[in-house]
Amino acid sequence: MKHWILFTALLAASQTFACGPWYPYGDEVRFSLFNPESFDDGSFSPFYYTADQFGSSYKSTAENDLNTKLWFNYCKGNVALADIFNAIYTTSTEDFEKKNTSNPMITYLVKNKLNEVIDYIVFAKSCSGLNSINSAWESEDDNAFTMRNKKIKFALKKSKKLMDTQLVQRYQFLALRLAFYNNDNQKLGEIYSDYFKSRDDKNVIDYWALHYFAVMSPSDAVSNFQLAQVFAHAPSKRFAASLAFNRKVVISDVIAQAKTNTERANVYAMYALRNPGKSIKHLVQIYQLDPNSELLSFLVVREINKIEDWVLTPRYSMFPPSMNADEFYDRSNQELLQKRIQSDQEYAKRLAEWIGSISELKDHILGNLGVAYLVGISGDVSQANELLTTFRSKKEFVSLHKKTSIVFALRSGKSYSYLESTQNYFMTENADPDFLFAVGRELEYNGAKTLAALFFSQLNQNENSFWDNGIVWKGSNHIGTLYADFYSDWFFYMDGHYTAEEVIKVIQFVTERSNETKFDKWLMRYVQPNVSHLHDLLGTKYMRSDELYLAIASFRQVESGLWDSDSYPYMDYLDANPFYTDFNSEHTRTPGDTITYTKLEIATQLQSYIKRAEYPSTKNKSYYYFQAANCYFNMTHHGNSWMMTRYYWSGRDIYSKLEDDGNYFNCNRAKEYYLKAMDFANTEDQKALCLRMAGRCEQYQLLEEYSYIGYDMPENQSYNRLKRDFKDNYKTMIGKCTSFERIYATYR
Repeated sequence: MKHWILFTALLAASQTFACGPWYPYGDEVRFSLFNPESFDDGSFSPFYYTADQFGSSYKSTAENDLNTKLWFNYCKGNVALADIFNAIYTTSTEDFEKKNTSNPMITYLVKNKLNEVIDYIVFAKSCSGLNSINSAWESEDDNAFTMRNKKIKFALKKSKKLMDTQLVQRYQFLALRLAFYNNDNQKLGEIYSDYFKSRDDKNVIDYWALHYFAVMSPSDAVSNFQLAQVFAHAPSKRFAASLAFNRKVVISDVIAQAKTNTERANVYAMYALRNPGKSIKHLVQIYQLDPNSELLSFLVVREINKIEDWVLTPRYSMFPPSMNADEFYDRSNQELLQKRIQSDQEYAKRLAEWIGSISELKDHILGNLGVAYLVGISGDVSQANELLTTFRSKKEFVSLHKKTSIVFALRSGKSYSYLESTQNYFMTENADPDFLFAVGRELEYNGAKTLAALFFSQLNQNENSFWDNGIVWKGSNHIGTLYADFYSDWFFYMDGHYTAEEVIKVIQFVTERSNETKFDKWLMRYVQPNVSHLHDLLGTKYMRSDELYLAIASFRQVESGLWDSDSYPYMDYLDANPFYTDFNSEHTRTPGDTITYTKLEIATQLQSYIKRAEYPSTKNKSYYYFQAANCYFNMTHHGNSWMMTRYYWSGRDIYSKLEDDGNYFNCNRAKEYYLKAMDFANTEDQKALCLRMAGRCEQYQLLEEYSYIGYDMPENQSYNRLKRDFKDNYKTMIGKCTSFERIYATYR
């Protein structure tokens, strides 16, 4: 997962990302509690539900490798699966040739005088380097072509002399595979027809052979049928079989090739496998044809994962479902999305009812936990909670059972005391981030926003794991305090979606908690050390609402040195004089930048200027209003102290939808105070200067309102007034930068 940000000032507590804007999509936003790995030994891993083209690569293990199990049976169970797996796939040819007895399988073969088996394994390993397609036009392939031909002849000759039928089959397969990589389709077809085609007691080696035969054949209904059987019986060939399978072939034509119900079920499974939509029709057909199909349970889990994406991804991350999300990114399509979610909830209920009717799944995890989960997703949370109490899960599914129960219990209104009683499912080193996130969301939806914030703080804390399993989400009010409308950090989410009163409650929870429990300490482990950041956030919120007294009180709670520490960005982005600007300067250095302030100092000085301006006996009111106006200007998008009201700045005008967006981009407060300064100015020059600065603010407002809509921009009324009432000053005010310093100096 790649996270890029255009230009930003971020807190030390946050994740930091490299340049460039990035927007999450696909599996980066997809929600899932039902991890398919919990239901599978890895043999279906490339076909787990995903927004990507395929899931993770198939990984052969001693437990899921059918070839290893064949050898296990051959050795009559006297050699462990792991030892066989290592011997077949990693032990060197030299060890077999020298009969190195350090490997238990070699020891067994030597002890039982199975020299023909050792000879076979040595030969098989010598063929492994030849398993690549021969390019007949490249001269360097000639030697490999010749070597394969020799080995094909040797393998076929050897198979005719042996009495051991299992070794005969293995030599026949090696000859067939070598013919495939030699592009010798005729020889491959002969070997398959003469030996494999009519075999009755088939094992995985037969389906390996069928795979190469089907791939060699034209892509039609017959080869599709063959590939479907390969997929069902040969896990290591599933990915290749899926790639070769032609889904444009009409399913009825493929079904017509089948002789048994099991074969027909395997065909339906192949068509359901890559279907991104609702597949219950195929699942029902598979069950009717082969109730005990291994493919059926996998496809049921895959269907549950789809419904999670369709219903729970929008509920929790507030992104559209990961599949075909583009049609929903336009907010005008939100009504359509809600209709789709309602339809998908009805589908979840339908699927739950069907799974619940399957007798073969009555005591299966899918028949109880799967059904309860789907019922909850459908919206019937009370029934889901009731179902979740009616069964006990096997050891490997206890955690999933409990996590599902917790999420739906919270959805029913339970809160802190319940969470504390189930704390062991949170307080683990590798807690499922989707689970923690769902808990936080349900708490938030129930109004327990303090607890929600503490759960959000647990997310994305490990930067190394963030790229693979990070959480990103949106808020219900579509506020985006960074460069876009999504979050990956608790602090910035609170910035956009928590009121000042709600921030205070979080501060109180982490600072005033008495008799902290083990659960409390876990909850607060990331927020408590950053409580000064929360005071900074609270003060920033009050600056947005222009509540200076409250802002100052909050900033006073920030620990000493935070604003000028290396971990805070203020040293870089709050390093100018907020009480100085001129006609043109925005983020460039000015003559006034010989002094800098902390947030507390800025707010305090601003409050002092306003008080002095409003005090009845003050003589130079215009100066103090002007200084306040400069500060208000500099705290906008266009000024040098934007960090007083934001944690992110971009060269583009990115509307966050925060309460003060209008002021932040349009300079409303600054204009108000420049006009107040004009009302109390002592000279015509000072009045003209104030009006010129008010005009600058008005110009930003006009640019914001009209530059993107294609209409003619209205005239700047402040500039018109300057031209009308101060004719002598107009040209120098508009055309000469030096006039600012000349007149501003008269204030001092």
